[in-house]
Amino acid sequence: MTLTDNWQCEAAGPTRPAPCREPSTRSPYVAGTDPPDPKAQELAKRWLALVTMCTGGDPGIFNSLRRMYESEDNVMDTDTKALRPKMGYIQKAAAAAGIKHPGQ
Repeated sequence: MTLTDNWQCEAAGPTRPAPCREPSTRSPYVAGTDPPDPKAQELAKRWLALVTMCTGGDPGIFNSLRRMYESEDNVMDTDTKALRPKMGYIQKAAAAAGIKHPGQ
């Protein structure tokens, strides 16, 4: 399975544990909820917690992954260009909540 509107990662395997699946961004994002809203901030907390777990909290891995998703239009058959607005939404919600990620 590839990333979809529900932000589900590639299927779990030997190098990707099952918990490394991003939570759905559909409800607050698609509903047009402002990033400072508590629902959006909760989503950002969950999403960044999973990304932190999947990167082992390593700032270098986190930043490398972030740069790849920001600069490549397609990663492993995933349209990362289409995901950028959602990723921006998560970043704004995280900033509004004062959430720091491993790369900060």
